Amino acid sequence: MGLTGRTKEMALARAKEIRARALAGEDFLALAAQTSDDPGFKRDGGRLGAVTAKEIDHRIAAVAFRMKADGEISQPIETNSGVHLVKRTGFKPSFKRKFEEVKAAIIDEERARLRSDVSLKLLDRWRRSPETKWNAPAIAALRTEVPREELERKQREELERRAAEELKSKSPSGAAPESAQPAPPVRK
Repeated sequence: MGLTGRTKEMALARAKEIRARALAGEDFLALAAQTSDDPGFKRDGGRLGAVTAKEIDHRIAAVAFRMKADGEISQPIETNSGVHLVKRTGFKPSFKRKFEEVKAAIIDEERARLRSDVSLKLLDRWRRSPETKWNAPAIAALRTEVPREELERKQREELERRAAEELKSKSPSGAAPESAQPAPPVRK
């Protein structure tokens, strides 16, 4: 329950009423989709999806990750944005990968970082050197004019592509089965 148009007490009372309806057997996701003030939850049918504690408000995480059983519904949780309910639908503990599994990736990342650092230092030294001569006409010739409309169109396309990917990753068909998802609480 958002706080727009209501006091915190009103939002808390509404959340308690919705929790009671869910405990009485009404479908939690349907209630979330019907009563949430968040357009994202309305669109996603009340599903928050699989999350880690760092991805959500610390007050919600504190409650959600203490829940013991699938199907458990939290008491109302007050945050700066409103009052929330969480239903645990699954949990998968995090895991640490063995060093041997990530060793090559770590080495590659460090090599790339070091190359970048060395390159930046070398470029900086060249820029500051009194011996460096700048050929302004040659540099100007390298400049490519991109029409503003084309640049804005490309930016819009990229934003739309990212939004579509995000929506696809949040959709049930693009996600892992509920039982395999790490702690996907549902907020109201």
